[in-house]
Amino acid sequence: MDQSALRRCNLTAHKVYQDDWRHALRRNLLKQRFA
Repeated sequence: MDQSALRRCNLTAHKVYQDDWRHALRRNLLKQRFA
């Protein structure tokens, strides 16, 4: 795999991870609000 493909893969993984983290954070906030 060439460098650009590898970099694109890492960027995608990072974005997915960030979205997941943000989603988990929002879910925790909602859980606290309705607890």
